[in-house]
Amino acid sequence: ATLLFFGGEIIYGFSFTLFIGIIVGTYSSIFIAATLLVQLKFSVADFRAKEAEKLKSKKEKEKLRAMYEQGTV
Repeated sequence: ATLLFFGGEIIYGFSFTLFIGIIVGTYSSIFIAATLLVQLKFSVADFRAKEAEKLKSKKEKEKLRAMYEQGTV
């Protein structure tokens, strides 16, 4: 907002567009994205379970890679 008001005539178009983008992005993040997550039935517990499974799989791959590099597989 400071750039918009104190930036001068040359940069006014850019700073106005930037300011509108910030307003629209904030509105979208607060009101639209949250509503969309609720409508899609997003579950934090399910998300955490999937992330834990991914982490477990990654650790298993790293373990197998280490065994392969040591020649124990």
